[in-house]
Amino acid sequence: MGQLYNRFEKQANSWLAALDTYTMEELLKKPSDESWSMGQVYIHIATANKYFLGKNANSLANGEDFTTGKSKTKWGRLVFLFNMFPPMSVKMPKKDTGGTEPIQPESKEQIERKIRENLVFFKEIEEKVSQAPKSQVKKYPFLGYLNAAEWYTIAGLHMKHHLRQKRKLDKFLGK
Repeated sequence: MGQLYNRFEKQANSWLAALDTYTMEELLKKPSDESWSMGQVYIHIATANKYFLGKNANSLANGEDFTTGKSKTKWGRLVFLFNMFPPMSVKMPKKDTGGTEPIQPESKEQIERKIRENLVFFKEIEEKVSQAPKSQVKKYPFLGYLNAAEWYTIAGLHMKHHLRQKRKLDKFLGK
């Protein structure tokens, strides 16, 4: 496999390994009514990676729904320069999230299945994404216009970004 997939796989596997350390009760426990549980973080990561980030990487790799001649914002350039999102909470526009928060998981097996589905999906699209024209781009909220490989890369950075939230929840759960 290529470098794109290897970075994604490393992040996904670290989340899978951590999943084994939680009970179902811990996965559902929320620090407050406004906060997400650890299970909701897992569901969010798997869902956003496949149905937002991966979907856009795949459509660009297929030559669908793109524009040319547009570039990243300052934030987008910084994210790729430092290979990370800034250490702050980011609220995506409601139009990009469907206006809903992630559901609570039904089981640990559901979470594991979703993460493993991500691994299969991202492995399947990696080659065509890495060969997609860099000039074909699509707008990402806050970051500007990204090509297929950049959308793919954001999926790994997305998991990395949520490690900060995971650490806070681990502290809340006494881990």
